[in-house]
Amino acid sequence: CSSDLDVIECGVRALPPAVAARLDSCDHALYVLRVRRERTTGEPLIVTEAWLPKTLGDVVTESSLTRAPLHRLIADAGVTLQRIEHEMTAEIACPRTASLLGTAIGSPLIRTNRVAFLDDVPHHMVSNAMSPNRSRIVVNQRTMDTDAGVTMFFAHDVLGPTG
Repeated sequence: CSSDLDVIECGVRALPPAVAARLDSCDHALYVLRVRRERTTGEPLIVTEAWLPKTLGDVVTESSLTRAPLHRLIADAGVTLQRIEHEMTAEIACPRTASLLGTAIGSPLIRTNRVAFLDDVPHHMVSNAMSPNRSRIVVNQRTMDTDAGVTMFFAHDVLGPTG
């Protein structure tokens, strides 16, 4: 699917409590809010929020985000991540997310949260919200990872830590 990207916000701000808990930090971070749209219709597909170290502020800019994917900008900055923890859940659309996705407040959404680790320490978090009417999640794993039994599990403590 061809798509376009709108960068809504890119700047340093205080971490919200839930993100601070996941990143083990109470500091400020570089915050990026963007919306990916289907190219021909302009229909919003996904809202992405990223919380990054402030040191990436010269690399991750509104202009650079329109030219390259976030993961490439981070890699090009010399950051070599150790692992990424993926979490998928459902939520209802709050007013802000509903507006960005062009859906009704209270509509069901799919939420993915990814915490990237550098030297066993949380480095950054990327969170995506999307409508199940327009998007789905596909997991592609190597069989040797699946055989190890450590790549995915079901957590029934929705507010608890993962991993």
